[in-house]
Amino acid sequence: MGIIIDKIQSRSQVVEKMISSACEQITGNAMLENETLAEYIQRVFHIPAREMSDVLRKTPEEIENECLINKTFRHQLIKNLKRSYKHIHLIQEKKIADIRWNKSTKKWHTVSEPIEKEWFFASSSGLEYCWLPFDYLP
Repeated sequence: MGIIIDKIQSRSQVVEKMISSACEQITGNAMLENETLAEYIQRVFHIPAREMSDVLRKTPEEIENECLINKTFRHQLIKNLKRSYKHIHLIQEKKIADIRWNKSTKKWHTVSEPIEKEWFFASSSGLEYCWLPFDYLP
């Protein structure tokens, strides 16, 4: 996600390839032609796509095109990706905290003391899962 944020901030023309490449690198599954991110998530992770954001309901090509023509969309996308990145970082540390956007630094900062939270669960077959709120996704 960090790589995607950097690429969107620097060059909007590589967004489509960057998103598709990141999805394949992380999961080992390539995106299908004209597949939205919500459809991809549903297909690869078996997660229902009903609760997905408007951004995830777009194809990587649609996201790239929107970034190129709509500066507000691009800035909001970067802000949302950074929010998700901050939440995921806290999850990796097995913590939860309130976060707020700082306009001057253009970063999300914790505004409450992080507390311990167990995000990861193992199934009886030994598979490990992480349960997180859909609003942690971009």
